Amino acid sequence: MKSALMETMDIYVMNLDLSTFYTPLIIPTVLIPFTLISVGLSVVATFIAGLFGIELKMEGPKQLLEVLLKPKFLISAVILNFIFLGGFQAYQYIKNRPAFEFTINRKHEVIPINKTYVDWNHRKNIHSESFAIVPKKLKLELSWESTLPMGAFRSGALSSNSLFLGIDDGHVYEIDAESGKTLRRFYIGTIVTPSPIIHENYLYSGEGSHDTHHARIYKINLNTGKHEGSYETKGHTEGQPVIAIAGETTLLMAVAGVDGLHAIDPINMKKVWSANPGHIDASIRSENGVVYVGTGREKGDNKKYQTYALAYDLKTGEEIWRNEIPMSSWMEPALTKNYACFIMGEIYFETKMGGISCFNKITGEPEFSILNDAPLIGIPLVLGNDLIISDFSGKICRINTEKRKRTWCLKTKTKGKQMTSASFDKYRNLIVYTTADKGAYFLNPITGEIVFHFNPEEPKWGRTYASATITDDGVIFVDIVGSVRRYKIISQE
Repeated sequence: MKSALMETMDIYVMNLDLSTFYTPLIIPTVLIPFTLISVGLSVVATFIAGLFGIELKMEGPKQLLEVLLKPKFLISAVILNFIFLGGFQAYQYIKNRPAFEFTINRKHEVIPINKTYVDWNHRKNIHSESFAIVPKKLKLELSWESTLPMGAFRSGALSSNSLFLGIDDGHVYEIDAESGKTLRRFYIGTIVTPSPIIHENYLYSGEGSHDTHHARIYKINLNTGKHEGSYETKGHTEGQPVIAIAGETTLLMAVAGVDGLHAIDPINMKKVWSANPGHIDASIRSENGVVYVGTGREKGDNKKYQTYALAYDLKTGEEIWRNEIPMSSWMEPALTKNYACFIMGEIYFETKMGGISCFNKITGEPEFSILNDAPLIGIPLVLGNDLIISDFSGKICRINTEKRKRTWCLKTKTKGKQMTSASFDKYRNLIVYTTADKGAYFLNPITGEIVFHFNPEEPKWGRTYASATITDDGVIFVDIVGSVRRYKIISQE
């Protein structure tokens, strides 16, 4: 039995407006930030005072706050912030600037070699696949292995039995392709990300990564071993330079990130013309006096700048046509008989989309597009009127541009993002696709079937981003830590 007092309390609680209990609870919630500030100031004040053996009274935090809010202190704090920020920016500016040319000339080892080097310009279209019967079985035997101080991001240039590799230690190495022995190295000073090219016994190479600014294109005499000039841009030159020829016009084409596209006289290394339609990392393709190039959205692009497929007159730099594309084009376009096709996909923004957009080479009229479920990142390989493309996920496909559809696709057993491109082995009629972590795939170019999956345990396959360099008797692989290996391919029909 409840007492009369308890029954009275129950009636009181039932009739009570409970909002009167809740309303005061809002006040402490609002005051939480101020409480945290007060506690923080107390901790700071106590710590500072403790350093000097001073015992603060209860009003210590209040006194400290009064000091911090004085105009002189606030102005000093603002000035110090600007100084620190300016110092950090200056550090970043110096860190991401290439080496001074006098430093390059002082550190460069000049070693002459008297021989003629065959031009190694760029990937050429493969107009026929009737070089050989596709083998049914393959075996690879290690010919030699060489270790460089650091690795390479792109494949090398193979010329007159020499392999030229640009690596992360700021050198372009010349390696004897028969023995793997380093013959000499050319000092550039900055990470060498693009593949070098060889033209009329000269080596041309860009430099830098995405954050590099005022990067150069270097010209080196392969007979004397001396630097004979350079061309400075305002951006980075990690896209591969290209020698473009039309009639009597020969130009060195270089892409420079935020500084656009540059046409350079390869003899005196002076600018002939330039254009800046947007951020360009993709190397150009040139045909019949026309230069084709795409643009991309760089990191930090919050304004979502438009991306374009473009065509320029090689001689004058006049824009012939321009079309907007829905995604960035980070690798060079592919040219077939009728089309200029631009591979697409974002690198600096998370997305699961990619594809190709193809335009009429002459008029620039849009013809067709094919979407992909991952960004396309590999340099497209042209076989006749077909394209071999590869994406971030490790998938490689063949596209028939006349029928405007995929002929075949293969999803390799890779993990993480893949950055490599397919190579064509004209001696054995094979597609060679290197992966970052699962070795190399040798594919039938007609059917896409795996002829051989090469993933050795010894020596173990290192993380690889460079595409394979094809030789007459085999293949050369280079990984990101500096292992260079040449293998002999033994095939069975």
